[in-house]
Amino acid sequence: MSNSHADYESPARDRLVGAGSIAAFMGVTERVARYKLENGVWPHTREGRLHVASKRALARHWADVTGGSKREQEAAHA
Repeated sequence: MSNSHADYESPARDRLVGAGSIAAFMGVTERVARYKLENGVWPHTREGRLHVASKRALARHWADVTGGSKREQEAAHA
């Protein structure tokens, strides 16, 4: 795998559990994350009451929606 996806190498490192960790990864508040998760805007599953998402799937979704990767967009605004 390329170095740009180093965080996504193993399934354990790719997994985000809870709206708080998903919000931190996506750079939004937990309230916004919960809204997007509960309304099916972001790809995820549920394990009981917990939202569970893949970093890779969220990054791919972001790229599809915005036309570029989140890292590319952050670099453009830096």
